[in-house]
Amino acid sequence: MGQHTAYCSPILIRLPERNILVTFTAHALLGIDAKDGALLWSHTQDSEGDVHVNTPWFENGFIYYITGDGNGSVKLKLSDDGTGITEVWRNKACDNTMGGFIKLGDYIYTASYEKRHWYVQDATTGLNVDSVKFDKGATIFADGRLYLYNERGHLGLFKPNGPTMELVSSFKITRGTKAHFAHPVICDGILYVRHGNSLLAYNIKGGENN
Repeated sequence: MGQHTAYCSPILIRLPERNILVTFTAHALLGIDAKDGALLWSHTQDSEGDVHVNTPWFENGFIYYITGDGNGSVKLKLSDDGTGITEVWRNKACDNTMGGFIKLGDYIYTASYEKRHWYVQDATTGLNVDSVKFDKGATIFADGRLYLYNERGHLGLFKPNGPTMELVSSFKITRGTKAHFAHPVICDGILYVRHGNSLLAYNIKGGENN
């Protein structure tokens, strides 16, 4: 297609007939045959933006993606042999640029770039069914809880309740420098947050944070 790559990590969809590499270029989501590199399908972005950081998600025959520099939030039906796609829905208002998204059951939890808050989206219909004012940012999920790290430096613990999400607690990251853009990581009960020149570690197994 003659396009530059975008910034997301690709996924590999394994089907009986073929394996498909799914990734973004600057202006389209591509499905590529992993055996020979043949282009199987593409989904063009309705925007001049070319960031496309969020990794797509594949589940039960459907591909989900969210981008702030394109079509917003999208659900695609992948054909059984992997050679084609059909758009199921598109939601331009759900436009997370680089914070990722979490799909739990029938709902998607993600931030909005323009509105600077968080959406709960119905994965069946594509409709936004709830919103929370916590500023845009990145999210991670563990042990039934969402950890939201927003671009104003607040870290929030949220309980996903299907079509709603409930704030449990939050605090401000006070150490570090410059922008709050890094994605948090959880490993062995420790939540790691990098802010510029500082790496912070919090014990989330229970008891006092360290």
